[in-house]
Amino acid sequence: MSGTRQSDLWVCLEASDLESSFCVSPDAPAQARQVIDKFDPTLSSRVQESLRLVVSELISNAVQHGLGGEQRRIRLRVETSVDSIMVEVLDEGRGFSPPTDLSPGTNDHGWGLAIVEGLASAWGVGDGQEAGTRVWAEIPMNGSPTSPSS
Repeated sequence: MSGTRQSDLWVCLEASDLESSFCVSPDAPAQARQVIDKFDPTLSSRVQESLRLVVSELISNAVQHGLGGEQRRIRLRVETSVDSIMVEVLDEGRGFSPPTDLSPGTNDHGWGLAIVEGLASAWGVGDGQEAGTRVWAEIPMNGSPTSPSS
């Protein structure tokens, strides 16, 4: 833990971390939401809902597009800092290139990354350090994503 002194108040800068894993199954998104609901009760309701939606969408994509099977797992990592929450979802899939057009789908599917794009200040796919697929998103603590142009 580290801290900075501001007047007579110490501000702790300790990161809160979460690591969890789920079987690849249709139940995984709901299980991940339950974990997130208990993660950090100090988060504002707006940030909590953004975190919940981003995690749910990324886990849903891992279930739908990753490699399935009874022994396969999806890993969830969440780390908070003073300014943001970093979410990582890792699966045993083959990776993918992010689509250039994130227009929402027209049916029941295809909305996931558009939702992530709308809630996260930044997001991406992989970094070459993990086997499988790693999708990450950064959620601002103020609950309002900033566009790259601002």
